[in-house]
Amino acid sequence: MRRLLVLIALFAGGCSPTVDELHQEPVRWVAVVAVDWQTLSTCIKRQLIDRYVVTDLPEPAKNRTELLVYVSAPAFVTGSYELRGQGATTEVSWRRQKIVADLGGQQALFRSAVDTCASGSPNQPQ
Repeated sequence: MRRLLVLIALFAGGCSPTVDELHQEPVRWVAVVAVDWQTLSTCIKRQLIDRYVVTDLPEPAKNRTELLVYVSAPAFVTGSYELRGQGATTEVSWRRQKIVADLGGQQALFRSAVDTCASGSPNQPQ
């Protein structure tokens, strides 16, 4: 409910953050996990699918992808994961919109999605 109220306030003020604005934000955290980037991408999407819309922008030739996380597509991008494959490991960085408050522990949720996938959760594809 709080998330809905924040969205209403943002849209009423004509403020809808864009992907370009998101890319101007600092990286909030970085992790290196022992999972290849494609498997990690699929697993993160599975972890978030019930709450968010996730758009995958893969670049296989560069061993990387960006996962854009939307509250409701394409109206409000809340954050993004950047995954860079380094052999059998992946470097993950997370950015979020500065105007997004950490409602309901979103920051922890986005981090735990990576941690769950890195731990070999049953939801992770084999």
